[in-house]
Amino acid sequence: MNRHSISSDTSAHSVLVSWVSSICQTARGYGVDPLPLLDAAGLDAKLLHIPDARYPVDNMRRFWDLLIDQTGDPFFGLQVGREIQASALQGLGLAMITCASLADLMMLMVRYCKIISTTMRISFDHPPDFKGTKLVLRTDSGHEPMNSALLAVLAFIHRQACSLAQHKVVPVSVTLSLPDSGDTARLDDYFGVPVNLGCERDSISFAYEDTIEPYAGANPKLTDINATLVGDYLNRLRQMDITARVGTLIRETLEDGEPRLPDIAAKLHLTPRTLQRRLSSEGSSFNSLLDNLRYDMAHDLLMHSNLSITEIGFRLGFSDLSNFIRACHRWFGCTPQQHRENSLMIRV
Repeated sequence: MNRHSISSDTSAHSVLVSWVSSICQTARGYGVDPLPLLDAAGLDAKLLHIPDARYPVDNMRRFWDLLIDQTGDPFFGLQVGREIQASALQGLGLAMITCASLADLMMLMVRYCKIISTTMRISFDHPPDFKGTKLVLRTDSGHEPMNSALLAVLAFIHRQACSLAQHKVVPVSVTLSLPDSGDTARLDDYFGVPVNLGCERDSISFAYEDTIEPYAGANPKLTDINATLVGDYLNRLRQMDITARVGTLIRETLEDGEPRLPDIAAKLHLTPRTLQRRLSSEGSSFNSLLDNLRYDMAHDLLMHSNLSITEIGFRLGFSDLSNFIRACHRWFGCTPQQHRENSLMIRV
């Protein structure tokens, strides 16, 4: 029987590896080797050669912390933003360099920022009496040290605006939620405007005339093609996220008894029907996820623990030992005890 293991990672959020590759390159400019830091943060360096791969957000936050410590630069994120190339964002970056205006560039970031990190949210804000556009950046489930990822994205957006316009574009304002240390000279110099620290939100605002200025390198057809590819990728990513999140919730509730679809759906703030539909679009179902997870856990516990058969059954959410035994017959073609003995014979 072909089984698909379910990630036991407690976080369903992830970061694009090609973005991390650029962060590593920036670290090398400081004379810092990023590979030992990746390892210390629990990130597999081999994935750097797989552009579509993704790293867990929690590990990435440890990586940012280590980078700031090793470089001694609290504004390391600013340097990432001023150096990272648009191609590091794959289809999103290619759509950006062919867009028609700053307004289009900002719209792409609002729609597709979760390609970079699934915790990132970018939205438009139109304050009263302000003739322009403000982008507000947020992250879910905590922040990177010194809000490094948000600072990097803000710096990247500003650099792209200047590059595509082929002249210096000065924002109307830049606000950061970083603590106000009084040391903003480097930030002010980069953005070309006094940066306000200690603010409620991280944001960048542009004047109306800058947002509508047409870009000479605009190619709407290429922008649409790449935006479509990015949209397809993001849809797949969202589907994978819901599968991983359901798997995590199932694992967390197994010892309390067999998880029920309505209870898991409620934790995700979805109706049971919506959850089933989203899982189905990924080619999965709640029952198959539950069964696959139990299969993996049963095999692991029978092979690598001294727990009794009854205890293992309870850990898998079976209230009746006979139901666990029947499941093992279906999974392994034998009883739990026989599977444990067969496994021990193979290992010897």
